[in-house]
Amino acid sequence: MTRLLAVEDEKALNGITCDTLRDAGYDVTGCLNDNRAFDAVTGRRTAPTVERLVGLIDDVRRKARALPR
Repeated sequence: MTRLLAVEDEKALNGITCDTLRDAGYDVTGCLNDNRAFDAVTGRRTAPTVERLVGLIDDVRRKARALPR
């Protein structure tokens, strides 16, 4: 399974991104800032693969629009 690291400081968008990538079959670690991302990378090996990312971005955007404002 491909491992991805999602770094996004907006908590709701981070959650949507991680959920969408998990639904697509990826092992995702979500981090809210660069310090936690660094800790995650040094704690386990993460491969930043961009495979099928364009379609997943569309899914994230669609789900983000559905968030209450």
